[in-house]
Amino acid sequence: MNTVCIEDATTLALIYNYEATHSISRMLKHNQIKDFVEAINFNLQQLGKEIWPIQDLGLIYFNSQDEEGNWYSILKPDLDIEKVKYNYVYKGSFELWQASQMPNALEKINIESVDGKMQKIEKEKYLSLYYH
Repeated sequence: MNTVCIEDATTLALIYNYEATHSISRMLKHNQIKDFVEAINFNLQQLGKEIWPIQDLGLIYFNSQDEEGNWYSILKPDLDIEKVKYNYVYKGSFELWQASQMPNALEKINIESVDGKMQKIEKEKYLSLYYH
């Protein structure tokens, strides 16, 4: 079974985060994205699904490091987020979208889907989910 392409998972994580923060946050830590990728791969395995990398879309983010050595992926400025979402829905695989929307994957980037909309998990609720 193949695994999710890190670039595709990073793009999805950044899009979900951007939506959940109402277009305020444009970045995520690499360790969150790594955990998100692992959850997607687990979900794909559980679903018995295979996926392929999304072709010819180009990167919508860049990587940067802070003074403390933490790495982040950051959405590029002047990004047409609606075009990117369209490309990922219509050019991407349904299986990838499905696996990335599962609660165990979204919680890795501190997000939940409520009535089909991405929302940041409140800190108290997140800690409760994490420790149970």
